[in-house]
Amino acid sequence: MLRLKELFDQLFVQALEECCGIDCADTGRILDYCGDWQFDTTTDRSVQSSMRAAAHDLKCYFAYHNLVDTPYGEIHKWINY
Repeated sequence: MLRLKELFDQLFVQALEECCGIDCADTGRILDYCGDWQFDTTTDRSVQSSMRAAAHDLKCYFAYHNLVDTPYGEIHKWINY
């Protein structure tokens, strides 16, 4: 479970820096403020539907873009905005 927290922290910080323009010095304080993450382990129909829609959107995105050449921040912006 600790590895999952570390991975989520890294992805969250990367999203804050690349997509939101938050300075690297501030991301550590933000993580400290958030404390321990809590993950919902149940997936109801609305979550499954959202994941299915995101998977479809990503499939369409990568039909035109190369995964290796696309920065994480660009993918995050495209799927969330």
